[in-house]
Amino acid sequence: MGDSKKNKVHIYLKFYDFNVHPDEISKALKLEPTRKGLKGEKYLIGNKNKREQIYKWNYWELGKKFEIGDRWVQEFIDEFVNEIIEPNKGEIKKVIKKGDGEFSVVPYFYSEANPGFFFESSSIDILSAANLSFNLDIYSL
Repeated sequence: MGDSKKNKVHIYLKFYDFNVHPDEISKALKLEPTRKGLKGEKYLIGNKNKREQIYKWNYWELGKKFEIGDRWVQEFIDEFVNEIIEPNKGEIKKVIKKGDGEFSVVPYFYSEANPGFFFESSSIDILSAANLSFNLDIYSL
């Protein structure tokens, strides 16, 4: 199997539908996004067959991609929450007052048809304290 067929997880902190420039969010959080855009700007989505979309709102995203290997998805979630969300939860809460925000977990499984998930209460508490919605989008391929 090639690298593209290894189990992986993508984890994101996303903000959208806010009225300030995305650079203001970067400045407030002292974090650089992996993707950002202004309402009405064009962007491409898709891996092989890219297609053009238009941002419906201002957008800011910080994402990390991990190869799962022999680790649990929860370990990557806890790592992201503790390194990115927890130290910034006060600022995240302020940003969300100006728009919407979410914590998104997107696992891709090629070798396990029925993966299980466990979420530490401490991570759930941190996400709640930051007023982040939670999105889990599972791909079993």
